[in-house]
Amino acid sequence: MPDVLPVTTVAQTRRFAAQVGASVPAWLDGLFDGLDADPQTRDLVAASVASEQCADLATQGVRHIHFSTLNRAALTYSVCRLLAITAARPAA
Repeated sequence: MPDVLPVTTVAQTRRFAAQVGASVPAWLDGLFDGLDADPQTRDLVAASVASEQCADLATQGVRHIHFSTLNRAALTYSVCRLLAITAARPAA
């Protein structure tokens, strides 16, 4: 089952990638450049990117996705809303 981790900060995303021997694609790095200081916009972009990734996985036949929230459930909730997956909103 694929795991999706919406971008919470670019710096954290770079650290996670380095820990597993991966890199952040230039298009993603550029998309989030400067947004660590603008959390509202960063979250909108992060939700959009993560929902696009999930939609792409679904077109490839993936039926279940695990989300790593890092205690930021609201961001994952936004991704689910963009994917038209609705349920009771989790407690804050």
